[in-house]
Amino acid sequence: MNKIIAFLIVLSLSLTYRLSSQTIYSNNNVEVTNLTDKTYLLRETIYFTANIVALTGPDGILLLDTGFKHASADLVDAVKYLKSGKVKFIINSHPHGDHIGANSSFGKDVRIIGHKDCEDSFSGDGLKAITFKKEHSFTFNNEEINCIALPGGHSPCDIIIHLPTSKIAYLGDMYLSESFPLIAIGSGARAQTLFKNLKHTLSVLPEDTRLISGHGKVTTMEDLKNYIEMVETTIGIVRKEMTAGKSLEEIQKADVLKNWSEWGKFFEFITKDSWIEDIFLSYTEN
Repeated sequence: MNKIIAFLIVLSLSLTYRLSSQTIYSNNNVEVTNLTDKTYLLRETIYFTANIVALTGPDGILLLDTGFKHASADLVDAVKYLKSGKVKFIINSHPHGDHIGANSSFGKDVRIIGHKDCEDSFSGDGLKAITFKKEHSFTFNNEEINCIALPGGHSPCDIIIHLPTSKIAYLGDMYLSESFPLIAIGSGARAQTLFKNLKHTLSVLPEDTRLISGHGKVTTMEDLKNYIEMVETTIGIVRKEMTAGKSLEEIQKADVLKNWSEWGKFFEFITKDSWIEDIFLSYTEN
């Protein structure tokens, strides 16, 4: 019975997304689709796909990330199309350039929300930042906005944003729905931390939540479970080779992740070999 209920939930979510995900606007670099009656997915395509979410309503507009700087003019035009006033808040899932690039394009009055440890990145160009270390919640457009810090998986300042009324969550690059993970090793992020944070995300979000990743398709909690299984299994395979004394080059040459090849095709720069390297360095770098 539980399997039947789970199947019906996934089917319902799939049908809801198909009905609501029609393109309503596009320009050179941004395509807008509905998520709900007041939330929108703005998908940038200037270099590779980057996902931005807009929450609209009487209070104005809240953006989850702002994409690339070089697509900022097209993003501004897409936001204007939503006809919901000014952008009042921007929540940055982490400080990488493909997520904060257009922060300064919406005026000096906008408030940037992000992780405390990366405040300098968020508050550049004279912008004012609201930062936090663990959790931050507020209400905007009659929607509860819950920000949860889960740093150290993709970047040192990862957060997830949950909109429980709209039943969506934005996970940034902690979850690349169609790709192997990418770990910012030089910034202290680690594969084992990513796995832990993904498991925590699975435990705190309701089963009927739709998930928007920083890049890739909109998915369900069932997809996240499968993704976590892929992460856990591939880490285990590489760790077994490491325990046997194999070098990074030997593990890559042995093609130990050949059964997961599809996860290395979404990005040109995230491949089986890059994920093996991220795992290897996660357990060997200080």
